[in-house]
Amino acid sequence: MPDIEWTKKTYIDYLYSLEPSDILYPSAELYPFDQAQFPNAHIASGSLSIEQILCDGGFFIGQANASKFEVQIYNIPELSNRKIQVYQLDGDDITTRKNLFTGYVDSCKQDESGIYRDIVAYDALQYNRDYNISTWWNQWRLTYPNATTQDLLEALLGIFELDYSVRDGSIEDLPNYNLQIYTGFTLDKKRWGDLLCECLKLLCVCAHIDGDGNVELVRFNPTAKTL
Repeated sequence: MPDIEWTKKTYIDYLYSLEPSDILYPSAELYPFDQAQFPNAHIASGSLSIEQILCDGGFFIGQANASKFEVQIYNIPELSNRKIQVYQLDGDDITTRKNLFTGYVDSCKQDESGIYRDIVAYDALQYNRDYNISTWWNQWRLTYPNATTQDLLEALLGIFELDYSVRDGSIEDLPNYNLQIYTGFTLDKKRWGDLLCECLKLLCVCAHIDGDGNVELVRFNPTAKTL
């Protein structure tokens, strides 16, 4: 879970390309908005939460569970499918910026009064999970007939321009990273998220998205125990 320091200011930025400039959303009514954009908007006190789950329903390698961000904001327009980034500052010092969440707004439901919206956002693992990669795979496998597990991982993440790192190590520290995979088949329908998880299983890792929006591969080191 990200370390949210409630004594610091929390903001939400628009990150998608159609906006001419960033819009800041503070975490409480005490902190002013960009008055030119939303003169009366503010986040409802106590409504902001960020959830991260590495393994869901038990420990199984190859999982890629999404981070979830929720908040209630008053007096804002529809934000669905817009990319956002949640971060904190120490005072107004931009050099102390700490990113807590990067993802896409999944829902932005408005109450009956029309005063506030309940925002739910997920990271790129969830946003892109159902993308059908069959056409991509059928072309890629011909271009890279001798591809390794590492090649497939980087190609899958590259579809959505996602960077990755390995916690406490590098890709070369993972089993099967240089294993040549079998590419002699075509696909009619395959979800991006499913093929990614199959690749993660070969590498014996789980994955999650960090606050900066990058994929982090997490491996588990077994500890010997004498009975």
